[in-house]
Amino acid sequence: MRTGMARTLGWLAIALWVNLAGAAPELTVNAQIRERAEIRDDRDFTAAAADNSRKVYHRMRLGLNYKPNARWEMAVQGQDSRAWDGQGGNAAQNGLEVQEAWVRANGLVADRVDLIAGRQALSYGNQRLIGAFEWNNVARRFDAIKAVYHGPGWQLDAFGAALGSSPGTGTSSGAFYGLYATWPKLWNGRMEGYALWNNDHASAAKSYVTLGARRTQPVGKWRYDIEAAVQVGDVTAYAAAMEGGRKLGSFDLSAGFCTASGDSTPGVAGGHQTTFQNLYPTNHLHYGYMDFQAWRNLHNVFAKAKAPIGRIASAEVWYNAFWLNNSKDFWYNASGAPNRTSGGGTFRDPTGAAGSEVGQELDLIASLRAGPYLDLQAGYGHFWAGSFIGRINRGLGLSSSGADFVYFQATGHY
Repeated sequence: MRTGMARTLGWLAIALWVNLAGAAPELTVNAQIRERAEIRDDRDFTAAAADNSRKVYHRMRLGLNYKPNARWEMAVQGQDSRAWDGQGGNAAQNGLEVQEAWVRANGLVADRVDLIAGRQALSYGNQRLIGAFEWNNVARRFDAIKAVYHGPGWQLDAFGAALGSSPGTGTSSGAFYGLYATWPKLWNGRMEGYALWNNDHASAAKSYVTLGARRTQPVGKWRYDIEAAVQVGDVTAYAAAMEGGRKLGSFDLSAGFCTASGDSTPGVAGGHQTTFQNLYPTNHLHYGYMDFQAWRNLHNVFAKAKAPIGRIASAEVWYNAFWLNNSKDFWYNASGAPNRTSGGGTFRDPTGAAGSEVGQELDLIASLRAGPYLDLQAGYGHFWAGSFIGRINRGLGLSSSGADFVYFQATGHY
């Protein structure tokens, strides 16, 4: 996969160089520096363990985008990502790396096909299954070949990919293939349909296909967003998400429900998986800013309210309640891994006796556009432990407490 992609990228680069003659080239520079300070207390939901953390995350990017003419484009972007803990130590990050390096050919095959090859971001729909995960200090990129077909009123993306520079932001080390169709204006709304194949025989899930669809539409002052997916192959699973909302004065209000299947015997060698695999998502957008939850083994009810403060600021309140779909499966966090107890074990009761009520989360977020090149954001989150967390901790001889999260982030961009 990677060898073939490198060969294709090389041929595209040669073709780009040949097409330079007589062109009116355009060269642009982009840059970003982001600093985020985080405080997390009682992430394991007990005050008995000293798991509180204080970290500062640094990310800096510098990129070039070159367009010799309307048909050809190429881009390269470097990234430096680092983290420091409360004692000034350097936490694990990727350091200096190539974040993007791709060549794009537009208007091929009767001006209907675009081809993009190289290290690139892949983001589709609302990023529940495929997203760039920009909240993460490293972010996610793929080494991929992608073809985009522009039909009359619709678009089809076809790609083959493998995780690029950020293996810590994915759930697979294998190959990832997809077809993603979009109808931007179908029956007064937007329709999306997809078939995604994850093929990684080094993982417990091995090879499976995700089939799904998403529909969004305004209805008068209201709007709705519905998505559903099933998985077949070495995984047989399902997931669905529903959200409705409307404007009420200056407030944007919404509420919804999410669900995803679990497994009574997760990860058993030779067993058939029924826990939904949510692929390469940006979970931070959907299940709370504290990142305790993934679209896996889940029932979730949520409500949001967002309002502007003047012309350059906004405030948001977000409430989530979580339950396990299958009380014998793990409680999975945003990375797709099980949440950990203070003793290093996992939040799971294989008997199901701990129940399914995980807990509730409240997030408060304030954002400010401080200038044309500077964005500021601050947030606070609190998670109330439910009966499932309490029973797991009591089984370890521990009392339970809530978890807190505070952050401040400044992003400069050009």
